[in-house]
Amino acid sequence: MSAPDAAASLEDAPPRALPRIDYGAHPAYGGMFEPAKWLRRHAQATLEPILEEVRRGDRERLSAFGRARGQGTGISRELAAQGFSLRQLEPRALEPLSRAAAPLVRIIRARLDELAAAGLPLSFKAAQEVVDRAVHPELWTLAEDAMREAGLFEAAMDYAGAPGAKLKSAAVMVNRPGQAWCTDIFRGGDFETPPTVGFHIDSVVFSGLKLVLYLNDVDADQGPFGVIPASHLWEPESDGRAIRRAFDRWPYLSRGPNERRALVSLPPELQLKAEFGGDMPPEAPETLDLVAREHVATGPRGQLNAFVPEAIHRGGITRAGERQVMLLSIAARRAVVRAPERGAGEP
Repeated sequence: MSAPDAAASLEDAPPRALPRIDYGAHPAYGGMFEPAKWLRRHAQATLEPILEEVRRGDRERLSAFGRARGQGTGISRELAAQGFSLRQLEPRALEPLSRAAAPLVRIIRARLDELAAAGLPLSFKAAQEVVDRAVHPELWTLAEDAMREAGLFEAAMDYAGAPGAKLKSAAVMVNRPGQAWCTDIFRGGDFETPPTVGFHIDSVVFSGLKLVLYLNDVDADQGPFGVIPASHLWEPESDGRAIRRAFDRWPYLSRGPNERRALVSLPPELQLKAEFGGDMPPEAPETLDLVAREHVATGPRGQLNAFVPEAIHRGGITRAGERQVMLLSIAARRAVVRAPERGAGEP
């Protein structure tokens, strides 16, 4: 199903809510751990200041940029309607960018080979190299130029209703089978990994766009970018979204035994994750519905997957082969107010 077709099929759908998981009944959470009052107090005390920081950031973001508009470019209209837009980079932009990224791809591949040879898990951090603008100025500039030529800076400005935009971050990633963050996620327990594993909304929300650029052809087994069309409109700007993003900055983020016990000790209204896909019951109707709604963006080298950070998305769930990508984000910029220059003779 194409991106426009996916959006059209949801036009008459009723408003949706983000998945809410009954952690008290979940076999890996409440099925193993009893809530503890002392842990509830501690867990809540560590979460609440993070939550207030997230809420404050949301208020500042809305004050600076307001709500998304998406009335200008074709890309921004697609983003506003369905939360994502797919484009193809021209060879004149893709080829130099791919060559500049190749040394980082080789570094990551060597690191993954070493971990696999040692029988160690392939972590998310090991699969990625952050592009530092000062260390890799050519790669950074080529990425900026390619995104500008593809119309992504203009789209980010229009979507946010902002006067400017900038490349906020860049990274190179290589995905292979056996990654620890998408297989056997409850290590040491006999729990099935659900088909929704990896689904999340971003914990760091800013006014702008995120992008996944394929550096090789990506088929269904290589971990293509996947997104739930229009899911950025589910519970828009709700406090539930703020709680989910705060959870992802909480010390008890992981799925280790101590962290799971801390989560079930929280009040139920605070038991919300930004990365919820791995916790969904494998055969539940909501789980199967979410998978059925997913737009799976297989595609050729050079495919550019642009999306709204608030949309439910995932990628890199690799079953065979290898996926090489650049991960990019473009942030909207506020107007810069410059102080008037002092005239001659002024103090």
